[in-house]
Amino acid sequence: MWSFPVADPANPLAEIGPERDEAVNVLGLGYIAPADEVVAFAYRLPAGVEAHTPTAWDAGCFPWWRAGGRTYRLDRDEYGLGEVVHDRISGEHLVASIDALL
Repeated sequence: MWSFPVADPANPLAEIGPERDEAVNVLGLGYIAPADEVVAFAYRLPAGVEAHTPTAWDAGCFPWWRAGGRTYRLDRDEYGLGEVVHDRISGEHLVASIDALL
C-alpha cells in the first residue's frame, strides 16, 4: 500500500485537502481519469508492520516513477508529500472512515 505519514494525527487528511482536485494535485495523481473516484482514509500501522521509502521495485519499475519517495504536485513545480510503502493491513486499523473526495 502506498501512503504518506501525517504531521497531525488529530487531522490526518489535512495535507491532501478536503476536495478531490486538491488531493489529486498534492499526490501527483496524473494518471487517473477525471471520472475516477478518489477515496481518502487514515489508519495506524499495527505493531510489526514497518513503513519504508518506496524503491523502483515497489513502483513496479514504471518508467514515469520518480525516485526519492516524494509525490510531485501537478499544479506547480514542486514536491508534495513524502511517500512510504508497507505490507497490507486490515480495516481494524482505520482511524478515519473511507470517504470519496468530491
